[in-house]
Amino acid sequence: MTWAIRCEEISKLYRIGKSNVTAAEMVNQQLRRAFGRVVNPLRKPAVKIAYEAPGTHTILDGLQTEDAPLNHFWSLRDINLEIGEGDRVGIIGPNGCGKSTLLKILSRITSPSSGKFAFAVA
Repeated sequence: MTWAIRCEEISKLYRIGKSNVTAAEMVNQQLRRAFGRVVNPLRKPAVKIAYEAPGTHTILDGLQTEDAPLNHFWSLRDINLEIGEGDRVGIIGPNGCGKSTLLKILSRITSPSSGKFAFAVA
């Protein structure tokens, strides 16, 4: 049987505490802020809210931070996978193990930090 999806050494590294805002969204936010001041200069500035409340912290496994830069963690690391044409697959595991990240990579919503994947052309 031929393969339909092949993943080789797929890894995904995330930065802690930063949002994934696109460049277009950042420009849009800056324009709204700039023109908002011009249109209504007496308006009070918006209150800034911290991403993490005081006293909270993120719990990460030692393997998730191994060989990762400061404030980064591995969601997926060195995943090899081959799915045959017509195969059905179930992805199970505990919370935070990378199931959704793998599906986002395979559906091209996000790109892997390293590694490659391919779809067979029928």
